[in-house]
Amino acid sequence: MPKPSDAPVYDPSDFLISPSDARGVSYHLSFRCMPDMVRAIDQILQSKTFPLGTRGDLLRFALREGLRILDRLEPVSSVMKRVDIVNGMMAEENAHMDFMAVFVHLDETVRKYMADSAPEQAVRTITVVKHQFESMPEGYWRDRYLAELQNRYGKALALAPKGITLSLVRGALGPREPE
Repeated sequence: MPKPSDAPVYDPSDFLISPSDARGVSYHLSFRCMPDMVRAIDQILQSKTFPLGTRGDLLRFALREGLRILDRLEPVSSVMKRVDIVNGMMAEENAHMDFMAVFVHLDETVRKYMADSAPEQAVRTITVVKHQFESMPEGYWRDRYLAELQNRYGKALALAPKGITLSLVRGALGPREPE
């Protein structure tokens, strides 16, 4: 298993293959394979080295990569471009839903701490989340997360190194309407 300091040399989103197309259509495939192949699949999944959670995730990834290899060896009338386009759109849609969910959850957590008169914990949570966003791979989503965090909690983040009081944090956070 890689050490936390080892940055992957791949984009984790390349491993995520949608199980259906944009209309929700999918097919169930069934086939036989050698026991050692199943053990290899399970070992890869258990290692948590790659962003693959299920056998289906790994098999969809392997199928896509195998089709790409075959297309490079002998181009055949293929729908791989369409598959890549649909998968890219589904990945973006999932990334956007994750983005929205993170901020819904963060807003709720901050509100709970404020209701519990724990402004230090609210600011600490925002600061920890900021650090996690900063450790994301460079790119659009990292920038988007950081910009949204600054937009929602910039004043509260400015209080992090200073003395924090409930009134200061309430003023910094203020009531926010969900977007």
